[in-house]
Amino acid sequence: MTRNGPLWYRGYFSEQDFSENQLDSILAFYGKKHIVVGHTHCEGINPIFKNKIFGIDARISDGMPGEMLIYKNGNFYGGLATGVRIKL
Repeated sequence: MTRNGPLWYRGYFSEQDFSENQLDSILAFYGKKHIVVGHTHCEGINPIFKNKIFGIDARISDGMPGEMLIYKNGNFYGGLATGVRIKL
């Protein structure tokens, strides 16, 4: 794995010219529907391109209680430490 591989690449969230068509090509190449990129500096869970890709930073290192991505019955949720689920 490299920093430019599909799981570590951060340009999905910061490059202005990264497009949904480019993402669709990556997903098709790997035969997947979604990509989750952890340790991505954002506020909690950052879904883009209609939930095709998620940037996640639980912010535990910032003293925050954390957050998790939950996939259940075809839906994505942000799971809070309180047990609350927020549909994404």
